[in-house]
Amino acid sequence: MAMTLRNLRRGLAIAYAITFATSCSGYHAPRPLSPARSASLSSCAELATTFRFAHTTITWAEPVPSGTLTWGGNAIGAHCLVRGEMYRRTSPQNGKTYAIGFEMRLPNVWNGRFFYQANGGMDGRVTTALGGGGPEPTVGLQQGFAVISSDAGHSGPDDASFGIDVQSRLDYGYQAVAKLTPMAKAMIAAAYGKPPDRSYFGGCSNGGRHTFVAMTRMPEEYDGYLAGAPGYRLPLAAIANQFGAKRYATIARDKSDLGTAFTSSERAAVSAAVLARCDVLDGARDGIIQDTTACQAVFAFDRDVPTCRGDRDGTCLSVVQKEAIAPIFSGAVDRHGKKFYASFPFDSGHASRDSSFWEFLVPLRIDSAVTAMIWSVPPANPATLDGAAYALTTPIDEMLAAVAATDATYTESALSFMQPVNPTDLAGVRDRGA
Repeated sequence: MAMTLRNLRRGLAIAYAITFATSCSGYHAPRPLSPARSASLSSCAELATTFRFAHTTITWAEPVPSGTLTWGGNAIGAHCLVRGEMYRRTSPQNGKTYAIGFEMRLPNVWNGRFFYQANGGMDGRVTTALGGGGPEPTVGLQQGFAVISSDAGHSGPDDASFGIDVQSRLDYGYQAVAKLTPMAKAMIAAAYGKPPDRSYFGGCSNGGRHTFVAMTRMPEEYDGYLAGAPGYRLPLAAIANQFGAKRYATIARDKSDLGTAFTSSERAAVSAAVLARCDVLDGARDGIIQDTTACQAVFAFDRDVPTCRGDRDGTCLSVVQKEAIAPIFSGAVDRHGKKFYASFPFDSGHASRDSSFWEFLVPLRIDSAVTAMIWSVPPANPATLDGAAYALTTPIDEMLAAVAATDATYTESALSFMQPVNPTDLAGVRDRGA
């Protein structure tokens, strides 16, 4: 189920890119591109001493024999592993040292193509540069792609305090990609005697956001984009999640556990009601809500979910629960009632463990931290921030103002550095060729 939805989202993201690339600014046929040409790796170890690029230090280069890595039960071919960093510096905001860490894997037999592997979450870790990592039967490195992966400019995948540093914010948002891309292409040219004939960019969640940002900020650098489940507007998504947490907190039986506001059995009852009303709207009764737009139109939360006549027993929702939860589904709003983020589609997955994680834990532990420290101006003090208290007591309008704000130190807002620019104008992608 999760894999199906992920693939669906990927398909939608690709369709989005193709649709706008061919419809915006008037359609004209893209220029044809010549086929990619393969090449062989000249030397691996020499890259550590011979490769030169501004603000770049190579810390490791070694051959990796075939079969050292596997994917889908099959060996990944022999390749060169290169590790390094760019732009090492000391922060004027917190005195900590930062750099953009990366690894590249360069296959001995190269297919002429380059893949930028954008990572998820808060980044902060250089993951293995495989050129994939989801449900794919094969990954890019296995197919002969040269692949790069990075930490986007900071260390610690669960530590949002890097947001105190101005440059780390910008690197996380978009600048690390802009700095790494020309370096990676130069390394490929040094390793194979020619630059890549094709370059691709992809990732999931925050990696999907990176993909959309790259697609709109630097369309001249890449030939294709694969955005899986993209966190398209992450600052607003995080605030919307905290909007939900506030509402759950008003009805939670145990104030330390938001899940007591909407238990697994109660979520299962809602899922059953959604299926009963919406399953056939996509033309197949298969337990999957594919036409979520039609479901949003016909499903009435108050009418179609059973209302408890006595105590909550897991098969119904009380009137108070419905009043608290319904606005989460219809979409988060500010104090004037203006919707600032998308509605939450009715589907059959509300009872899943994954749903409870995102609904009840993430707002208090992750969304609050990234909103307060990475995206707000001014940022919160990491030493005193209580994530749960921030999520449950900070007014929504205050959060919205903070992620849109700038000052003399933080001169670019989160709504700028975290999001695509001119997202409906993809003429640059179209003009790149096909």
